[in-house]
Amino acid sequence: MHNLLANVKILHCLLTINKMVKPILLYGCECWGYGNNAVFEKVQLKFLKTILGLKSCTASYYVYGKTGITPLSVDIEAQMISFWSSLINPLNATLSCTLYSIMLSTLCMIQIEIRTYFYGSNLLKMYS
Repeated sequence: MHNLLANVKILHCLLTINKMVKPILLYGCECWGYGNNAVFEKVQLKFLKTILGLKSCTASYYVYGKTGITPLSVDIEAQMISFWSSLINPLNATLSCTLYSIMLSTLCMIQIEIRTYFYGSNLLKMYS
């Protein structure tokens, strides 16, 4: 009976992590996810090892395999890819997609002007 209660407690903790904590931690990760996310991984692993009653030297892949939880870096990368793929989709008519298209075309025009300025002035110097 005690083992059953322990399993229910672990299950509740895992559900709480997936349903409440993870969305809070990953809020806006589409924008800030490029940084070093090792801190999130350490906190997640420490918590999982604590609720499972494992030693701190237990292998990470064992913890993830036993719980079925993916590392936060996987979720961050999946959300970033999803966000950026929706941004570059030409059929998407959202404000963010429109602004991204305008920004990209402006950046391309600026790069062309810079190249023309530098290479054009160098060509003039060469033939003068």
